[in-house]
Amino acid sequence: MIMLIDSHAHLDMPHFDADRDAVIVRAREASVAAILTLGVDRASSQRAVTLAQRYEGVFAAVGIHPHEAKHATPEDYNALMGLAREREVNRIIAWGEIGLDYHYDYSPRDVQQREFRRQVRIARELDLPVCIHSRDAHDDVLTILAEEHAIDAGAVMHCFSGDELVARRCLDLGFYISFAGPVTFTNA
Repeated sequence: MIMLIDSHAHLDMPHFDADRDAVIVRAREASVAAILTLGVDRASSQRAVTLAQRYEGVFAAVGIHPHEAKHATPEDYNALMGLAREREVNRIIAWGEIGLDYHYDYSPRDVQQREFRRQVRIARELDLPVCIHSRDAHDDVLTILAEEHAIDAGAVMHCFSGDELVARRCLDLGFYISFAGPVTFTNA
């Protein structure tokens, strides 16, 4: 029997409010054994934890998405670290969604890089693997992950959009690769 795990969900998003229970039931019926719902900021990370505590088979990741990097505060990190230090009760199994996004540049690149490094260090300190967002930033993402020794905690390159060379670099660093929605794009 094949066990499916959804390693990248955002079950806290409002468009699931009307049928979140049904979505999770359908996932179970489709043999999805576990779902990782990821935070993108302090508030969504708390919602991810709440959902993980509520639903069997749902687990949480906490973190600051690169789009939100410019808004990150020390208070946000203290709150996220507090949640992660209680990982068992909060059902937290990873730190994420973190990384770099040079496609939209909602946060300045230097801020994204600074906050990405900070979060990889936090994840290593807490011994949590990282869930990486990388859009049009593969070289910088892989450089930072190598320099910050992300392999010590583990990493998944979720929603992978790189080419074969980038994939080989990720695998050489010991990271997992997640192929998600982008494989359905016409230019994939």
